[in-house]
Order: sequence, then C-alpha cells, then structure tokens
Amino acid sequence: MRASAHAGDVSAVCAHNGCVYVGTSHGELLEYQLWETTLTQRPFDTESTPRNAVSCVTAHDDKVLTGEITGDVRVWDAPSATCVHVLQGHNRPVTRILHSDDDVWFTVASEAIRRWDFRVIKDGELVEH
Repeated sequence: MRASAHAGDVSAVCAHNGCVYVGTSHGELLEYQLWETTLTQRPFDTESTPRNAVSCVTAHDDKVLTGEITGDVRVWDAPSATCVHVLQGHNRPVTRILHSDDDVWFTVASEAIRRWDFRVIKDGELVEH
C-alpha cells in the first residue's frame, strides 16, 4: 500500500485506533483508515484555519493534536475533522505532544514545556496550567 495524494512532504505521522494521521509541510492533516488491503484517505478541514507546516502529531480518544512550526498547537475533533481549539504560547516550533491518562497534554518546544488540562475549559477555551 502506498499513499501519496497530499501536498508537501510528510513531516509528522502517528497511528491510533486503526487510523494513521499524517501532517505535511504544507499544513495538511490527513487521516488514513486501514481496512484489510484498502487505504481510505480523509482530509481534515485545514481551509478554515491558517495552514502552517505540521511538525508533530498525536491522537487520543476522539482528538488529534498537531504541533506547528509557528509554535501553535491545533486541537482537532477526529469524527468531524474540524479544528476546535488553537493553543498558543510557544515562540518556537512545537516538537512533541504528549498525553497523560487524565486528559492533560504537554507540548514541548526548545524553550519550554507547557501543560494544557482538557478538563478545565473556561469561556469555551482551554486553560494553560
């Protein structure tokens, strides 16, 4: 199987629940569902948000998170393939995104580690801890 119907170079990839999520240097986020020998591609709605190169990607439950070279982190709702939050705070590219079991996410850039608690949402926005 080979997938190549995307713009830009593949810059990040992760697997979760039978899907492979691919981020590209052109800011695309794609989901590939793996069923036996068939590869099904579904693009996420990157037209409604600025397109920055994806530097890392991870998934948990129904969320996909992408780190960008601009320092932003986008939180995607996997079922609807839409961006639901943009986390800002890093001044450099986000290089890693880690998840803990209690729905706390950690983003890493060269100058800082930030903690985002998905259990604490204030006025519809995630609060950094």
